[in-house]
Amino acid sequence: QGRFVFDGMPSGTWSVDVHGVRTRFGLGSVTLPREEPLELVVDRDAAVLHGRVVDAASDEPVSATVTTLAFGLFHRTTTDADGRFRLHYATAEPRFEVQADGLLDQSVQVPGEPEGALLVRLGRGGTVTGRVRDGGGEPASGARVFCARQLGDDGWRYQIRSGVVDERGHYAIDGVDPGAALVFVLGGGYATTHVNPFSVPVPPALTVDVREGDSTVRDLTVGAAGRLRVRVVDAEGRPVRYAEVELSPPESVYDFWTQAYAGDLRFGETNADGWCEFPSVLPDREHRVEVRCADRPHERLHGIVVGSTEVAEQEVRLAALRRARVRVLDGATGSPVPGARVQGILVRKTSHNVTFSEPTDKGYPSHSDADGMALL
Repeated sequence: QGRFVFDGMPSGTWSVDVHGVRTRFGLGSVTLPREEPLELVVDRDAAVLHGRVVDAASDEPVSATVTTLAFGLFHRTTTDADGRFRLHYATAEPRFEVQADGLLDQSVQVPGEPEGALLVRLGRGGTVTGRVRDGGGEPASGARVFCARQLGDDGWRYQIRSGVVDERGHYAIDGVDPGAALVFVLGGGYATTHVNPFSVPVPPALTVDVREGDSTVRDLTVGAAGRLRVRVVDAEGRPVRYAEVELSPPESVYDFWTQAYAGDLRFGETNADGWCEFPSVLPDREHRVEVRCADRPHERLHGIVVGSTEVAEQEVRLAALRRARVRVLDGATGSPVPGARVQGILVRKTSHNVTFSEPTDKGYPSHSDADGMALL
C-alpha cells in the first residue's frame, strides 16, 4: 500500500529520500515527534533514459558501457548491436559515464526531462604507440604499458588506458584524451626502473603530448620488476586464508598509483597456506601493505622495499579480535531492549588529520538478546 515506518528515531528534524532504480527521488523533511503520516510523491514514468552511442567520425554504432551513480549505487547497462541502450536512473538530473574500447570516455549530464532518445557521439582521441625493450635491447614481450592522464583541475579524475607489449616489442594504446600524459610500464614481470614514474613533477622521459586523431610515438626501456610474497598468519602462527591484501605506495605518490594499480597488480587474496603474491612490483620504492580480514583486526606495514631481481617475502601477523559486551536499555524506563542492532565504529585520523570511521567488524553487527546484551 506504499506505507513505510521508521521506529526508534530520536527527536529532531530529518530529511527523507525515496529512491530506487524505477523511481525518481522524492524529498521531504519531517520534525519528530509527529503524529500524522508523511506523504511523499515520486515520479515513476520519467526515470528511464533511452539513448544511442555512435562513433563521432563514422556515425557507426558502438559497443559501449553506460553507467550512472546515484545514492552510492551503480546502475550499468551495455549497448545492443545498433548502439542503443535503456537505463533506469534515480536522480532528477543524472550524469552518465559512457565508455567504449578505443574511444574517448564521455560524461553526459542530462538536464531536466530528456526529449526522446539521447545521442552520444564518442570521439577517437589519440593513440600512443612505440616499442618497449629491456636493458639488453630485447623486446619486453608481455609487459603492461600504462598511459595515465589527469582530467580537469580537481585532482581526482584520471583517465587510465593500458596495453600489452607483443612478441616484437610493440604496443599501442587507443582512445587517449588529447594533452600531456604519463606513460610507464608495470606488469608482466617488467617495470619502469631508471626513473620514478610517480615523482612530481613527472619525468620528461615518460611524458607524451597526445594529439586528437594522431599517433604519438614513445619508446621505452624497462627493467625487471620486483616480486613480493606476503604471508598472513594468526597470533599462533597458523595461516589465514581468504585475507585481502592491498599493496600501495606512500601517500606522496598516491594519485596515479591508485588509478593504475588494479586487479592482480594491487589486490590479492591469501591461499590455504596464507600466501598472496604480487608478481610485478615497482622496484626500489617504498610500499605499504594492508591486510584486511573479516574476523580479525586490520594490519598495516610501511616501508617495504623490493629490489628489481628480488623475490621478497613479508609475514603479517594478525592479532585476535578483542570482544566487548554492550547492554541496551530503554532511555525512559531503564528496561532491557531486545533485538537492538549494535555495531562498533572505529574512528581514525590520517596523516592529513582527516577523520573517518569504519565498522570494526567489517559490517557484521550484533543484536541484543532478551536481557539487552550484545557481544561485539
